[in-house]
Amino acid sequence: DVLALPIFKQEESSLPPENENKILPFQYVLCAATSPAVKLHDETLTYLNQGQSYEIRMLDNRKIGELPEINGKLV
Repeated sequence: DVLALPIFKQEESSLPPENENKILPFQYVLCAATSPAVKLHDETLTYLNQGQSYEIRMLDNRKIGELPEINGKLV
């Protein structure tokens, strides 16, 4: 038998046009398995289950020179 592993897909966020050229300081990614039952050439679906934990990743898009001083602060 073959073990079916979850498939993860990172989707681009759809920002309003006025923010098109603006780079946001952080990017958030929800890690959830996509449904394996997808028809050919259809968008993948992700189902979230109530009570189940999901990983959320926070990516820092800032450059080294742009980092503010964060001494003594909780981030």
